[in-house]
Amino acid sequence: MLIRPFAPDDLAALHAINVAGEPGVGAVSAERLGDIIDAGDCLVAEVDGQVAGFLLLLGPEADYDSKNYQWFEARYESYIYVDRIAIAAKARGKGVGTALYEAGFKRFASEALLMGCEVNTEPPNPRSLKFHAALGFAEVGRENYAPDYGVAFLARRLG
Repeated sequence: MLIRPFAPDDLAALHAINVAGEPGVGAVSAERLGDIIDAGDCLVAEVDGQVAGFLLLLGPEADYDSKNYQWFEARYESYIYVDRIAIAAKARGKGVGTALYEAGFKRFASEALLMGCEVNTEPPNPRSLKFHAALGFAEVGRENYAPDYGVAFLARRLG
């Protein structure tokens, strides 16, 4: 497995992985995904030369209107926010997500005090909550945006 920075030629593959991962990962157009990547930092996993997943991260003061990103922006000064992690269906359960996160932890250990993300509580995503807990994330807050949409905010200290 190779973890590397995003390259512009990756966008179509990342968008396809994102679409296949909905609703566990938020819906976004290819153009919008490219805009978010441009505002942040994106790590890409390759398995056997094929894009297998990605981790999209944003630091403080990014020009990004996500309510979940804004939740971290309002509460923390030194953080890196996981906008999304998406793994191709055929690569799930093979350590790709863990490898992407480990690369992210290493990449930002000297730049941020914590890594934050959110996981859906409505609709529930217990698999993602368990995955993040195993990586050392703990709940730091919750928000219910609508009767059918709520999230748990998670954070892990870096460094």
